[in-house]
Amino acid sequence: MPDGSHSPVKQTLVVDQVFGANKAPVAEVLAADFDDLLAEIEKTCSDAKDGAPAKVTTEADLITAGRHVTALGALSKRIDAARAEQKRPITDTGRAIDSFFRIAEDRVAAAALPIRRAADEHARRVAAEERERQRRVQEDAKRKAEAAQARADNAKSEGAAARAAAEAEAQSAIADGATANKAAPVRAEGVTASARTSWDFAIDDNGALRATLGQLGPFLDDAAIEKAVRAIVRIHKGNTSLPGVRVFESTKATFRS
Repeated sequence: MPDGSHSPVKQTLVVDQVFGANKAPVAEVLAADFDDLLAEIEKTCSDAKDGAPAKVTTEADLITAGRHVTALGALSKRIDAARAEQKRPITDTGRAIDSFFRIAEDRVAAAALPIRRAADEHARRVAAEERERQRRVQEDAKRKAEAAQARADNAKSEGAAARAAAEAEAQSAIADGATANKAAPVRAEGVTASARTSWDFAIDDNGALRATLGQLGPFLDDAAIEKAVRAIVRIHKGNTSLPGVRVFESTKATFRS
């Protein structure tokens, strides 16, 4: 109000009116409930426009400007207080809803966690077995290539030498091209289980990593640094080279129904 008193709330809280049986449009409810406040805003702004000096040249001008600025500042605080009061039931309700469903989500996540861990361990074990199979294939092919090359070097005829050299080349190609096969998805009972391998990282020496950031280091929190490292690893994968950071392949189980 122009005399300094606060505009009273004429009816119940806006949230009760908007979400009540009548469901009045919120803009209309606010305009009706706070018409006195809107009138005060209009008058205070108009007074400031008309009464404040366009140019401050004297101490009297400065005091006049200050009077209008402080009046507008006080009005701004009251507007924000009214906004907070009207929104509080909505905010509190939102928090209560979030809390209720967060507890439910946490319960489900806790039940899934040990199952996922067991499935991830299986996926990593299968991937490790496949890498071992790949290593054995490579070693076997290298041995065969070396033996064939030795036969080619010691062959007594050009034909035998050519055949042995061709075998050595073929075995070398097998050794160079041997790659771990991706585990085939398992499907049963409407569920498809598969494994997904991606590049992950661990920061083993935070100090060494921060030392590379220079003057920015102390002003970046761990979350920001981890986000940046993750982006780099996503691009460079196994070729990532950052002090204090260990990059590795991570295999996890995935499910879909």
